Amino acid sequence: YGPAASVSATPVCAAPKNLKAAVLSPTTARLSWAKTAGATSYRVQKLNGKKWVNVADAKRTVLNLSGLTPAAAVSYRVCAVTKVGKKNVLGKFSAAVQVKTAVATPSSLLVSGESTNSVKLSWSKVSGATDYVVYQNGKLTYVTKTNSVTANKGLSPNTVYKFTVRARVKVSGKIALSAFSAAARAKTAPAAVSGFEVAAEKA
Repeated sequence: YGPAASVSATPVCAAPKNLKAAVLSPTTARLSWAKTAGATSYRVQKLNGKKWVNVADAKRTVLNLSGLTPAAAVSYRVCAVTKVGKKNVLGKFSAAVQVKTAVATPSSLLVSGESTNSVKLSWSKVSGATDYVVYQNGKLTYVTKTNSVTANKGLSPNTVYKFTVRARVKVSGKIALSAFSAAARAKTAPAAVSGFEVAAEKA
């Protein structure tokens, strides 16, 4: 009998396990997964519509994602890569995990310029916000595109009011709201003295 025909095979890594996503902020997240035997690196992809596209090649089993869209949900998957000569051979992809970001919460809500019937409110600008909704004593009262507003609806002199604000972001035709900001309390100024007069005096 002659020598048996030689057969060559390219090793393919198993799919990485325990792919997890941790949202760090409205625009950042972290992917992590278990180490895969035989891997020299890892290929991370995201689902763009119906197509998987490459995001990054990672040397470690963790990848920080930045520049994400607030209030959006995107699926990611990862596979191990084996270096065979000068060629990268992709292994099997993991099950997908979804990264769902939120809308940043406005912070530093401040009150100023209190008068008898108005208060000026200002807060930190939220990146990507379509507009802001302001609540006066728990009731939605104002909608503004800027990160400040003069509250003057139904305010009475010498009265304490509580204000909170939320940011709104429009993504793919849908509106998403942030959490409520920390509350700020303001007290309007007392009403002006009325009926003040000086009576005629004798010498």
